[in-house]
Order: sequence, then structure tokens, then C-alpha cells
Amino acid sequence: MPNFVRITFYLATFLFFFNVAESAEDAPTIRFELPINWNTSSHYELEVTIPSGFNSLQGFDDWDKAILIEFVPEGEDGENWKEIITINKFIGKNIEAGIFVDLLQKQLTPTVENVKVLEKTKEKFPGYEKATLFLSYDYQNKHEILGLQYFSGPNDCIGVQYTIRSKNDQQAMAKITSFFETATHVKEQAPAAE
Repeated sequence: MPNFVRITFYLATFLFFFNVAESAEDAPTIRFELPINWNTSSHYELEVTIPSGFNSLQGFDDWDKAILIEFVPEGEDGENWKEIITINKFIGKNIEAGIFVDLLQKQLTPTVENVKVLEKTKEKFPGYEKATLFLSYDYQNKHEILGLQYFSGPNDCIGVQYTIRSKNDQQAMAKITSFFETATHVKEQAPAAE
């Protein structure tokens, strides 16, 4: 597929579903389906569901164009948050997940204090790569635990980061791990018949 057509197709299929909950008491669910690899006979997408009670720091109308989309709990903002979930989208940028995670760690380390690598993995699956990193560190007198997972195919790289400000590394890491296990899923789909 020509690059222009592929990028246009990705932008058109960068699907985020804003599902209205069944009752007025339930908060709406925000779900993203983001391309990881559409170059194989099967398509791989990362589905990310944002927990209820989180609001976007970026305007809804900007989501399809934004490289970065951030969510914080209701009542918090970009400066004063206890938790923040970030989605990074590098569509058509040919970035490998493992290389990007290494670079992110290298760039972050000199800007923070007391850095500890809690976990770091890189895995290859049929059709995509996954890189995971958990760090704890102190930044501007606040202790933070950062968990991130990046997924890539040959052209696209999608990342999800969850940072919690907490003194308890194990508790924060367990919450982030639970989020990754329940709210992020790689979906394999056969391409539509032409």
C-alpha cells in the first residue's frame, strides 16, 4: 500500500470509541484502538481502555492529530496530579519499541534522582515487539513510579505510560501492572476482504 494511502488509512482508522455507559451514574468509557502492525496478513492493534474517573488534558477534538494524549483523575490537572496515564502514537515513524524505551530511559535518568529500574523486558511476538519498563525515582521532591509498555511493528510504535506519585513502590507497581493486564490488549485481526 503506498505510504500516503497507508498513513491516510491509519489516520482514518485511528479509532477511539467513546462509549456512552448504560446509566447516567456510570462514567463513559474511553477506548482507543491503535495500529501496531498492518503490514502482515493479520493486523495487530493495541486496545487501551482508560479507567473511569480519568479526564483528558488534551481536547477531544485534538486526539486524532496528537502524538501524546494524557489522562489524570477527575479534579487533578497537568501540574497537580497523583496519577497520569499517557498514550504516545508514532504512526509511520519506523520506531522500534525496545529502542524507544532504551532512549526514554537514557533521557529521563539525568533529569531525576534516586533512579531504580524495577523491571525491564523486551519480547518479540509474531507481528510485533513489546518493551516494558518500570522505574522509581524522585522528581521535584516527589517520588514517582513509572510503568510503560511500548508496542511496535515495522512502521508504527504505540506506547502507554502510567505514572503514580507514591512512597510505596510495590503498591504502585501492582496498580500499574493491573492496569496493563486489564486495560491494554493486543488484538489480531484478519484484514477485511477486498
